[in-house]
Amino acid sequence: DDHSQMLSARFSDDGTHIVFGSSNGEAGLKNLKSGRLPSVLRGHGGSVFDARLSPDGTRVVTASLDGTARVWHAGKGEA
Repeated sequence: DDHSQMLSARFSDDGTHIVFGSSNGEAGLKNLKSGRLPSVLRGHGGSVFDARLSPDGTRVVTASLDGTARVWHAGKGEA
């Protein structure tokens, strides 16, 4: 939503993507070359304060203030 705040942002190990978490319970993965958001990760009940991409670029792990951590498929946006 328009009132969400970015809480974390990190470069992938290879520098090709940014993975981020936000106050609206979403995380995302943005391709820096194309500018596209290949994945928006929705499903947490609280703010996502940390998100990291696996070294092989296939998974994203997120941590939320709802007390959960999730592992997502980076290309599909599914947990």
